[in-house]
Amino acid sequence: ALLTGCGSLTRLNRAALPLYEGGLLDQAADALPPMPEEGGKDRLLSLYDRGMILHAARRFEASNAALLEAAKLAESIELIGFAERSGTLVTNENFVDYRGEDYERVLCHTLIALNYLALGSVPDALVECRRALEVHKKIRSLRGGDDRINAFALYLSGLCYELGGQPNDALIDYRACYELAPAFPPLPEHLLRLTKALGMVQEHAGWVRRFGRDAEAPPPGTGEVVAILEAGRAPAKVSGGLLGILPDLEHQPSWTASATLLVDGVPLAPTVVLNDVETWARATLEERAGMLLAKRAAILAGKEV
Repeated sequence: ALLTGCGSLTRLNRAALPLYEGGLLDQAADALPPMPEEGGKDRLLSLYDRGMILHAARRFEASNAALLEAAKLAESIELIGFAERSGTLVTNENFVDYRGEDYERVLCHTLIALNYLALGSVPDALVECRRALEVHKKIRSLRGGDDRINAFALYLSGLCYELGGQPNDALIDYRACYELAPAFPPLPEHLLRLTKALGMVQEHAGWVRRFGRDAEAPPPGTGEVVAILEAGRAPAKVSGGLLGILPDLEHQPSWTASATLLVDGVPLAPTVVLNDVETWARATLEERAGMLLAKRAAILAGKEV
């Protein structure tokens, strides 16, 4: 999901990337070079790349070692305004250190949370969910943009709160997620069940009217299974976009559009997309297109003077 950097990605991981794309995940993880040196060029991109490949190979502790360092490095890179970043991109994006995209900062913490869940550490996963939401909030305050891209982080945070025995906090995140993604199928059951369990009579009645049903009482001794599918690849960033100024995003086809969960051979539910990384990436690029063009015009005017 994070593999959206420029040409340096293949330079840093020339051996690992083809194996990763071919689904040979253990071999890709074994082919990764050592951790990049501090201060090295494109260190952030290399850490993102490494963390994603190790995550896919289910080497969760090693993945977190890379992603936690990436998150720390991204935090140390001041969240600069559009104008300054535009100047860097316009003058020569290929020759500056990779600063990372805004959505990658949020996804990094989300992947760390998924790693912690796989390792059975719910409190650590919850911390990373909150960090993902804090990073997104900070980015929104600086740059604006669409809140809907954050729906998965909210939903994951709600799940973590439930797993941690904090239903009130889980309900807050489920409500917020519903505002961003009201068509997401699991949310009605969460909202109905928790408001009923917490004795929120008026709110529960409102959800019953909205959804036309009440929560289903689970059979005794049963639990809930949540399947999280990470499918496909993010678009590749390439040069030669708008007027040769903006980078462009090249769609990467995927064999997998969805999956269906089966129990004892019986199909129970299909997966539903909650966060489309490609849509998120394109929205990020479009948000700064105007500023990039204005900056380029200023540079050209300055050269004429």
